[in-house]
Formats: sequence, C-alpha cells, structure tokens
Amino acid sequence: SFVGLLIAQLLMALCLSMMHGCNGAYEVESWMADPALTFTGVAVGHNLSACIFGGSMPLIGTYLVYLADDQISEHGMSSHGSIGYYLWRMLPGFYTSIFGFISLYCVSYIIRHPHDARTGVDYANTDAMSLQKEHQAKEHTDTPQKYQPPIC
Repeated sequence: SFVGLLIAQLLMALCLSMMHGCNGAYEVESWMADPALTFTGVAVGHNLSACIFGGSMPLIGTYLVYLADDQISEHGMSSHGSIGYYLWRMLPGFYTSIFGFISLYCVSYIIRHPHDARTGVDYANTDAMSLQKEHQAKEHTDTPQKYQPPIC
C-alpha cells in the first residue's frame, strides 16, 4: 500500500540521516591539523571511497547472489538442514561485513581529537589529570607558543 511504502521510506530516511548527518563535520574536523588540506582531503577521500566501494558494492553483491544460486543448484543443496545452503546464501552479507570490519579497524586509528596532530598529545594513553595540569601550565606561560605544522 502507499502508506506502508511511505512509512518505510521515512524510516529509511531517518536511519540514513542519523548515520550521515554528522559525517561532513566529522570529516572536516579530522583534517584540522592542516586547514589548507581540509577541503582537498575531505573531497578526495570521501568521493574516491564512495566511487570505488559504493559504486562497486551493488555490482559485486549481485554477482555474489547469482554465484550462490549457481553453487546451490550445482551441488543440489536443499533449503532444509544443509549448512552449505545457508553459507552460500550469506555470502553477500559476509562481503559487506568484511568491509564493515575493515572500516571499523581503520576508524580506530583516526586521531582522537582534531587538534592532537598539532599538539602531539596522545589522549588515548594519558590520564585526564596530567592533561589538565599541562594545559593550565601552558596557559600561565608568558611566551606564546609557535605553531609548528606536523611533519608528513
């Protein structure tokens, strides 16, 4: 029915907006170590990955569905009790999940705070009290800190 389709589309839009709503700001903040590279880094990184992985995902997923159908019919697997049947049916999901896990692994290496590259502070291995004391000590010095761009 039309109402059911409309509700499904609205729910999908809600889920996608929650996932991608803050994506632009997050990508820009990830490149704040060198503001001159912000637009180039975000544009090239986002669009290249979207073209390569997002563009090929439906093609490869469709191929894996047809490959699973061929393997199931070739080996005569029935839908009842055969583990091979279910493994072949889950092949496109495994493909998508592998890329999801690779993405999570890569995201774990992103700088924790946008200004970490400038300060060189490793927030993951430093406790909060020592960071606060270090920040207060820097605020009370009379000599201004010179900005040094990160070495690439």
